[in-house]
Amino acid sequence: MPLASRNVFKPDSFDIPAPVETTMLGWVFASIVFLPPLCSCSIIPTFGNTNHREYQERAVVKVLFVCLGNICRSPTAEGVFRTLVDREGLADKISVDSAGTGSWHVGEAPDQRATAAARKRGVDLSEQRARKVQISDFQSFDYVLAMDADNYASLSSTCPPGKEDRLRLFLDFAPDAGRD
Repeated sequence: MPLASRNVFKPDSFDIPAPVETTMLGWVFASIVFLPPLCSCSIIPTFGNTNHREYQERAVVKVLFVCLGNICRSPTAEGVFRTLVDREGLADKISVDSAGTGSWHVGEAPDQRATAAARKRGVDLSEQRARKVQISDFQSFDYVLAMDADNYASLSSTCPPGKEDRLRLFLDFAPDAGRD
C-alpha cells in the first residue's frame, strides 16, 4: 500500500489512562492494548477485518518492530515496548519481538550504543539477538511496524496478499511526531 494512501491513527480521540506515557511508544502501546475491561475508550483502531471484539476474544496481541539490521531501532522499540507491557501487567496479553529486513547482523546482540542508551533509561536489551524478518511473520504478528519508509517499502514488497492490514509505519501511531 503506498505511504500516501494509508490511514494514520489519531490518538487524540480517546483518553489514555495513567500511567501510560504520551511518547511515540506510549501511543503505540495505548492504541494496541486498549482492550476492555482494561480501559474505557471511544475508539479502537481497526485494521482490515480485525475489530475490537476479536481482540477481546484473543489471548495475545503480537507486535513486531522492524528496522534494517535489527541492532538499534527495532530492538530498542521492542525493549521499551516490552517494559511498558510488563509495567502495565499485560505480558500475558501482548507478545513483542523485533526483526530486520537485512540479514547481515543475524544472531548479534543490539548495538552497544543502543544497549547503553536503553540501560540508562531502565530498559534491558541484553537478551535480544538480531533476526531477519520472515514472510511467516505477517501471519504470526497482528502488527508489523516498520521503523521508517524504506523498511516499509521493503516489507510491503514481500507482504503476502491479504496481510497488508498488519503492516504499518511506526510513526502512523504518532501523527504529530516529526518525519525524516
